[in-house]
Amino acid sequence: MSKPSIKILFPVVLLKETPALLDPDNTETIWEYYLLENISCGLVRDSKFSATGYEGCLADRFYQEDPKTWVFHLPQRKWSDGTPVTSEEILGWIESLRTGSKRHIKYLSLADKVTFLEAERVLKIHFPIEMDTTILHELSLADSGLFPSNYKTVGWSKTVGPYFVESWNYAERALLLSANKLSPLFNDEMPMSAVLTQLKDPSLRNQIFKTIHFDVVPIVAAASLKNTKMVLPNARQIWSSHPMSITFFHFNSQDKQALDINNRQIFASAIKEIRDYVSVLTDPDNSLFLEDQMIPKGFNGRLNVTPNVKPLKAISTLIIKIRLGANFKEMPKLTEKMQQIFLDHDIKAEFEYTDRLTFNNDEFAGVYSFLGNQQDASGSWSFLASPPFGQLSTWSVNFQKEYDQVFNAVDLKNRQQHLLNLHETILRKIIAIPFMTGTQRYLLSENIDASNWNQFDARIRIYDLRRK
Repeated sequence: MSKPSIKILFPVVLLKETPALLDPDNTETIWEYYLLENISCGLVRDSKFSATGYEGCLADRFYQEDPKTWVFHLPQRKWSDGTPVTSEEILGWIESLRTGSKRHIKYLSLADKVTFLEAERVLKIHFPIEMDTTILHELSLADSGLFPSNYKTVGWSKTVGPYFVESWNYAERALLLSANKLSPLFNDEMPMSAVLTQLKDPSLRNQIFKTIHFDVVPIVAAASLKNTKMVLPNARQIWSSHPMSITFFHFNSQDKQALDINNRQIFASAIKEIRDYVSVLTDPDNSLFLEDQMIPKGFNGRLNVTPNVKPLKAISTLIIKIRLGANFKEMPKLTEKMQQIFLDHDIKAEFEYTDRLTFNNDEFAGVYSFLGNQQDASGSWSFLASPPFGQLSTWSVNFQKEYDQVFNAVDLKNRQQHLLNLHETILRKIIAIPFMTGTQRYLLSENIDASNWNQFDARIRIYDLRRK
């Protein structure tokens, strides 16, 4: 007798109504990225169980032939419908990654030659410079996976990932995934199917795990406190990540006041003082902590010492508008303290509480939250700095030299140093101001074992779940 599908609370309303579901070239939300994790597969995938941090996905073996050449052995793989993955599809896929505009792909675009020896099932990627294991990071990301060429029109019923889309009912807000037994990531212990769906009546959130069944309920760091308190007491299990969700202030490059570094320095002086109140004036159920860097503690690319922002007082009152996330509206003690400290620094700030990601013309600064990657900080920086969607992209002239040095570095040691230089430059020039960090939590039913999940990335990898 087949086991029932596991049920995951998921904001499927963020997905496209069409079979395409999402745009792999621009996974703006973590939810799109998490879905790709389950319906795609690349050459390799990161793994907390591997000494190198990576294991094979479509490739079963990979190594460096010489300092400039990476070799990947690809056994004959099949799509979930049983048709073989052709050599043309493999070469076309790698070429599209190399020449496309994906926000995370920087190192692969440096490759000058890609060959696939079909008889030996060997893919070789050659670079004009020495290329260390950094390339594995890019090739492990979900948006570097092999996708069906016609996903935009026919959807994801054919994949090489651990799951394929069985059905998508936008009206009912229900996405049904079925296990792909032909995927390299398939295992007998993973859930054979999963339903990703929303709560039809949000007012009944307090009935989750009581009268309304779910197996996995995510609580992101920026979640509504009201919603969190409705369901948190009901949880049978709570899985928590390392603090990793960075909330930072960034600036509107179209605002004349924001272009003046003195104004940004005045603003940064106030934020530095406000940070001390994050844990004190927010509810413990939010699990928020102060943060003064763009890379969380325990992650690669974090600086040993945070650059000091020298206090600067305004000559005349700075009148600005700030876009805060909607969740800040549920932190009245913190926002009141923010207003007070801003006034102490001669800043008269008007807050707008919205999850809108784009700036209005008259806004000075806004808040953005993102999840970094513990394996390689270059992925985080390329996501934030790549035009046209990167939140820091319109300020790239201020850090272009350091950014280019990261992706032109000839060895890992130099690359790591350039990543630190880039981080330091963005903080010192006040292009972004870190504010706080938070944990990702998953509330689980008593039947679910999530011990295979990595606390340093907290992604919803359904195929790593087990039934108790």
